[in-house]
Amino acid sequence: MASLPFSILMVCTGNVCRSPFAEALLRRRLAGSGVAGVEVRSRGTMALVGAPVAAEMLPEFARFGLSPDGLVGAQLDQAAAVRADLIVTMSKRQRAWIIEEWPAVGLRTVMLTSTGALADFSASADSPPGVGAGTHRAGIRAWARSGAQLSAADVLDPYGRSPEVARRSADVIAGHVAELSRWLGTGDT
Repeated sequence: MASLPFSILMVCTGNVCRSPFAEALLRRRLAGSGVAGVEVRSRGTMALVGAPVAAEMLPEFARFGLSPDGLVGAQLDQAAAVRADLIVTMSKRQRAWIIEEWPAVGLRTVMLTSTGALADFSASADSPPGVGAGTHRAGIRAWARSGAQLSAADVLDPYGRSPEVARRSADVIAGHVAELSRWLGTGDT
């Protein structure tokens, strides 16, 4: 029996800036690293349903060599939240909203800016041995119980803001997506 793919859901507010950028970047990094068996999608807590990537993020997509084609705002719902092995939010408010709506997904809902700590935790002696989707799932739960992400910072929302805010947001996302990609590449997910 084939195992289900490891599913990651990137979440921001409108799903037209940060989360689609993170989705596109993580997909490209995983493909470039030869990591298979990982599904990456994005949603919004108050999505601009059907809207394309916001104009303020288009230069950042271009700067990173990404295409916004096919990325449109989609609302986070219970089915998507429950299906995801890892839900990655851009803010504390989004994380809290998700956990309030669907408490059962709390131990797999993390902030993007805490993913480096997740990778470090998983590499420590306290994490489950081995690699792969099952180990990644167990590592996420153990790390979330540790409370390590409580001091994570929000990723600035560039929607309706200056090109500089969009650039700073994209750079923060790129750094943390790189950490997440390395963690996912530690085995056959």
